Amino acid sequence: MSTPQQRSQVKKSRRAAMTPEQRRVENLRAFWEQRYSACADDPGELVRVSFDRARAAATRAQRAGVAPQAMYDLAEMLHKWAEQVEQRQASRPAQGHAP
Repeated sequence: MSTPQQRSQVKKSRRAAMTPEQRRVENLRAFWEQRYSACADDPGELVRVSFDRARAAATRAQRAGVAPQAMYDLAEMLHKWAEQVEQRQASRPAQGHAP
């Protein structure tokens, strides 16, 4: 069994071997993993975190010049998804007073 100190040393040596870009990606992954796990039992909060992540990724892609249209792509995907859900809802018989 390893002690917390030994695990910390392994983690530090692994991080030291990473490039700055690899560390940024790892930090980003850990950040979102923590946010997702914090809202695992709340679907509404999970949606907010997922949207925040998508918006942040689109913003980073635009700023980096990797995907200048990233926000528009995200908006288009969300628009299409909403239309699909609305169409499915419209094709079902009405059940109460849902908005």
